[in-house]
Amino acid sequence: MVKANAICIIPSPPFPTPPPLTFAVHPLFTRCLTAVIDNAHNFKRTLQSQELLC
Repeated sequence: MVKANAICIIPSPPFPTPPPLTFAVHPLFTRCLTAVIDNAHNFKRTLQSQELLC
C-alpha cells in the first residue's frame, strides 16, 4: 500500500507536461489512480470490519 502511494508522488517529468487526456491514459497515472481507489476500498472495508468487531 505504501509502495502504491509512492507511485503517485512522482516528480514532474523533464519533458513538457502532456495534455490532460494523454495524461489520463498514462500507464503510471492509471496505476496510481487504481492504487488510490484500491486503498479507499481497503480502508472502507477495514472500517466496516472494525465496526463489526465492536
